[in-house]
Amino acid sequence: MRLRTIVGRLAALAGVGAVVVIGAAFSLSFAYRHAVQNFEPAQPATAGDTTRSQ
Repeated sequence: MRLRTIVGRLAALAGVGAVVVIGAAFSLSFAYRHAVQNFEPAQPATAGDTTRSQ
């Protein structure tokens, strides 16, 4: 294999890897933003609501 072919394949692989990393970062950022916007804190139990229902 010639050096130019090896360098070309490595560059293509690095480009694909960069796209995958950027896509993963974008999806994680989107999921985090969605979770933060829809976050509702747990409601504390009232005085008469201390037993578990069976």
